[in-house]
Amino acid sequence: MRCKHCGSTNLQIVTNQQSGYSYGKGIVGSLVFGPIGAVAGVGGKDKSTKEYHCMACGQFGNFDWMIMDPQTTADINSAIQFNEIKKLFDLKQRYRNIEWNAQPSSQLSTYDNRSFQIIDNRLIKYIGTDDVVNIPNGVAIIDKDAFERNKHITNVIMPNSVTSIGDWAFYNCESLTNILIPNSVVTIGAHAFSCCKNLTSITIPDSVTSIGEDIFYGCEKLTYITIPGCMTSIEKNAFSGLKYLTNVTILNGVTSIGESAFKSCENITNIILPDSVTFVGKGAFAYCKNLKSITIPSKITSIEASTFASTNLASIIIPKNITSIGNYAFSSCKSLKSITIPSSVTSIGEYVFNRIRDTAKTTKNLLKQPLSRA
Repeated sequence: MRCKHCGSTNLQIVTNQQSGYSYGKGIVGSLVFGPIGAVAGVGGKDKSTKEYHCMACGQFGNFDWMIMDPQTTADINSAIQFNEIKKLFDLKQRYRNIEWNAQPSSQLSTYDNRSFQIIDNRLIKYIGTDDVVNIPNGVAIIDKDAFERNKHITNVIMPNSVTSIGDWAFYNCESLTNILIPNSVVTIGAHAFSCCKNLTSITIPDSVTSIGEDIFYGCEKLTYITIPGCMTSIEKNAFSGLKYLTNVTILNGVTSIGESAFKSCENITNIILPDSVTFVGKGAFAYCKNLKSITIPSKITSIEASTFASTNLASIIIPKNITSIGNYAFSSCKSLKSITIPSSVTSIGEYVFNRIRDTAKTTKNLLKQPLSRA
């Protein structure tokens, strides 16, 4: 919590003695849990009014605390009583099971903290039922699982204070259709928006430098995406399974595209990889059934296994820096009629052109001659 006078979080609980409250417990608990640990010293009371002393500005204020999870309170009290410090740190993971309300005001106090469980500018859990959610200003981190499996939210608006979105933060929010990510966000964790099946619109701002794997896996209704250049790597399965994705823009600056990054994006027809890309992982564009053309940057030195398997490519020119082509790289590309392989290629894997069933002449050329040498 924050001081109502200066906004500092450096607060010391100086509550008046109440029946059942232990100063010793409060001190030990506050070392591990902060204000919540101090409150646990109540020793079973469900509600109490306490005073704090701000160590930054010297002012005093009052908190009205309410612990809504008796079992968690009991566990914390027990750990404090027997000085079980390790257990206290383990219990930190149960913050999300505590509902609490704090007064007087801070930036976050105008919001119903029974919906937003916020500790030290970290949004631990949202348990509300609103369809449109405005995350309180002042939140810097949206924690792991914060909105996971919430069936009610359709639209999320984040303040410019947010810098990080944790792993699984919005996983399987089945009603979510739109989310606005501000330019303050730098990192987005793995699976952050996985399986949001109705998500139709999202913009990754230029400020984002890192996204985790499977970030939009299974977001079937996303139709377009722009990858900013300051984000150097597209992680494994990042956009896999986006059936309605038709428009992908990858800006210069991206250097690596992870394994299966765009696998099974069935309606992508064209991909232009910027010159900055130096690596494309296994199966990155496999099963993109309508992919008809792609530009391979000159800095790439190998085509990994199954990279373009089961696509609709009709022709492809392999750059002169390529030295190897992995197994099944162009397998089941049934429309492939011409390919130019440079003399720099010294290794071609197994079944590279397997199951290409166009004319006998084309099949013969692809499998046996290979083709034309540049």
